[in-house]
Amino acid sequence: MNKDFKKQIVEHKEQLYYNSSGNVEAFRLGVRHLSAAIRDGNAFMVGGFVYPKQRLYIVDFKREIIEVVEDKIKLIELKVL
Repeated sequence: MNKDFKKQIVEHKEQLYYNSSGNVEAFRLGVRHLSAAIRDGNAFMVGGFVYPKQRLYIVDFKREIIEVVEDKIKLIELKVL
């Protein structure tokens, strides 16, 4: 991950989430798994899909982008690394 993208994550004002099976770098940067949005009250889940109650910001570490999600998104199960 390049330094500019790390800086973008650190300086982002809204809570960031990721949607993958696990990511050590996400933990270090304070990015939470998408399932945490449900616990935070920012989304609800129906049939394996997460429906945001407000805009969610999803970090894609592979493509190094932050996506804005307002529609349903398929939840990827978090696994212990």
